Amino acid sequence: MEWMLAFLIILKSYCRKVNVKILNINKIKEMYIMLRLTTLEKKDYETIVQWNSDKDEAFLYQWAGKVAYSYPLTSEQIRDRQRTGSVSIFKIEKDNQMVGTVEVTVPDTSYASVRFGRLLIGDTYRGCGYGSQAIALVEKLAFEDYGVRYLELGVFEFNSGAKKLYERLGFDVVGVKRDDMDSKWDSYTMRKAKP
Repeated sequence: MEWMLAFLIILKSYCRKVNVKILNINKIKEMYIMLRLTTLEKKDYETIVQWNSDKDEAFLYQWAGKVAYSYPLTSEQIRDRQRTGSVSIFKIEKDNQMVGTVEVTVPDTSYASVRFGRLLIGDTYRGCGYGSQAIALVEKLAFEDYGVRYLELGVFEFNSGAKKLYERLGFDVVGVKRDDMDSKWDSYTMRKAKP
């Protein structure tokens, strides 16, 4: 890590001389700090609730969908979801600090695919590359640990920023799901094959 920081400092100096702008060195350092996925614990429920406390119903639906939780989000809802056994809910940690959460379904019986979703990065941690790193960890879990052939997700059509991120990370649109009640909630199914 030290050699990388030294290289980045030299690169930044060089880029200043040739009038090329690069990312702030502190931002670059943060991006290389590794994250980890650990099982969500009861004490973490309240953190997720807090991240949603000053948000509206649309925010909850955008990251969690309309089925898993209802507005306003409570710790009990998260506990009940975790107890279903059909999903694993993880916390995303950096230096033992929770920076986000993500959910991964239990592999189907053929171990062909798993689906991840309900990815939420806390407001103060957004813009640091944690979403991309978390997805890389989910890919490792799916392809190496679970041994599945495909990783899938759903993203609402209006969430173009997330869709672009997923495309940049190698996911392709494989279907569209239309919401019977409100077209605002139409979504794409995206998939990435095991490399």
